[in-house]
Amino acid sequence: MQSKQKSTGKTPSPAEATKYASITKFNKDAINAAKGTMYGLRAGDQIIALAAPEDSELAKANRLYAGSVDLLETLILLAETINNDIMNREQEMQAAAQQVGKSPDVKASMDQNTFVQIENTKAINQLISAQNYSLSASNAEMRNNLTRQAETGRMLAYKDVNPFK
Repeated sequence: MQSKQKSTGKTPSPAEATKYASITKFNKDAINAAKGTMYGLRAGDQIIALAAPEDSELAKANRLYAGSVDLLETLILLAETINNDIMNREQEMQAAAQQVGKSPDVKASMDQNTFVQIENTKAINQLISAQNYSLSASNAEMRNNLTRQAETGRMLAYKDVNPFK
């Protein structure tokens, strides 16, 4: 007999398992807040790009700033994609789990088992793609850091500005 509120082992009861179902809603709200911040940063980037002369130090700094905003935008889009994948996978897994044990014969039971295995494989593939997204974001951050270091090196390079030559 199953308990409705307590679990007898490490497996959570249905009430406990669904208690945190709003976590994807929380993630969605956090993503929307991050998007609002990113849009504000993007507006600042565009204003400086319009106001600063092409080869000025401000324009160079703004290009670096724009790279950081681009990285932020990429990370927000990745978070949004992962969050949507989690919601879709959760719905598919629930649909598969509801069908388990309801089959009239062995063949249908094996089909249901295969369906659950396919859903597990899809979840594993999505975890792998999330890892790839993470690596892509790390690469973008490293490129951004290299660009900053190169620009800093150019700004700090010795320039002969002797007007008496």
